[in-house]
Amino acid sequence: MNTRDYYCPDCANSLGLLPRKMPPSLFNSSYQIGKVEKHTTLTATSGWLSIFTSATPEAYHGYVLSAVLSGCVEVDQKGKQFIWFADTPPGITHKDGQYHASANAVRVVWPENDTKVHAYPVDLSTPPKRCTSCDRLLPQVAS
Repeated sequence: MNTRDYYCPDCANSLGLLPRKMPPSLFNSSYQIGKVEKHTTLTATSGWLSIFTSATPEAYHGYVLSAVLSGCVEVDQKGKQFIWFADTPPGITHKDGQYHASANAVRVVWPENDTKVHAYPVDLSTPPKRCTSCDRLLPQVAS
């Protein structure tokens, strides 16, 4: 069974779910560089792909920091992810090379791995979730 728990920023902080530190760079490995390239240029013609509308390193770094510092935390059997509900669409999603929808959130995966941490825009389409700890309503989070 795939269960997920969600935590608001306050509860994530009090429960020690926030990363102890951010890596000095988000471009520490060929894996990360590949993920940045994947999510800043439209290259895939099959399957799902999400692309940031701003491809600058500063914007990308800002998306990661916003998610980690002010987003909610999702915890499942694979570990932690951070989700930040953006004020303006950070990107778009494509399916099989065709526009699908605007992305309105950023998901950060591998937050505590200096050579794998990366982000991508997501389209939120699930009902709002509640914080597992305090029951506060969270912005919509992607599943």
